[in-house]
Amino acid sequence: MHCLTFVEILEYVAGIKGSEVVKVDRFYPSSKVCSECDTINENLELKDRTWICSHCNTTQDLNAAINIQRVGASTLGLGNVRPANTEAVSV
Repeated sequence: MHCLTFVEILEYVAGIKGSEVVKVDRFYPSSKVCSECDTINENLELKDRTWICSHCNTTQDLNAAINIQRVGASTLGLGNVRPANTEAVSV
């Protein structure tokens, strides 16, 4: 008997609903990029669960989810990973 994985279940339900599951590269730095101004926090460690952007002072607690949604939308051609008028800034 084959046990379904979480992703297989998501893909099955998405297929029924006419949706698509988009997989994001596991090494995409979704937690390190500010979802407001695209500043990259190179010093972020795995133990750090939240951080405040040094460039725009935005608290980054839902940051990774926002960035993953943007990459998925971009992959489907529904939007850009970064807003058109901003550039990534490394800190």
